[in-house]
Parts: sequence; C-alpha cells; structure tokens
Amino acid sequence: MSAAKHRAWFADQYLHPHESKHTIGEVLEWFDEAGLEFVRGVPSITGRDENIEDGMLFQKTDTASATQQFLVQLKQVAAGSREGGFFYHDCAATRSGSSEDAPGWL
Repeated sequence: MSAAKHRAWFADQYLHPHESKHTIGEVLEWFDEAGLEFVRGVPSITGRDENIEDGMLFQKTDTASATQQFLVQLKQVAAGSREGGFFYHDCAATRSGSSEDAPGWL
C-alpha cells in the first residue's frame, strides 16, 4: 500500500470514522426535496451497463423502478467491496428561485 493510500485509509478509519448508509430511494428523495433532478448514478442504479467511459458521465439516465433499485442494492451487498463503498449520484437543478427555497442543508 502506498504511503498516500495508507494516510487516506488511516484518516478514514480513525480521524473521520463517521459512516452512514442510505438507499438509492433515500438519495432520490433528497434530490426531489431539494428541487434537484437525478442525472446518473455510478455504479448504475438501473442494473444496466451504462458505459461512462465514452464521456457520457453527465448524460441523463433513468431513475429505475423500486424493484430495480432493490436488486442493484442487493447485488452490491452480496458482491461486497475491498475498498468500501463509493457511489456517485449526479443531479441538476430543476427549479429557479432564491436560495430561500432550498432546504437548510444545501
């Protein structure tokens, strides 16, 4: 393990140990409450192979049905990960207006 990776691992484990887990549905609800539109999840939240290597990272994709979301999450739990979980969800603003419209945590 490189020195930089070791420092990052140490900081993650001991200096900043807070970790929380959330479902895809929860994250999509937060987006909706904040007036944000889901664009894409990495890994895909639909279970389909969505090739992002082609430079399409910000191209809008489906949000997936609740069943698809459940199956994707079940697969992720079963597969596990050596590095822990990192999931990226991209969004875009869907409403205009003042910042007073947004929830306080934005």
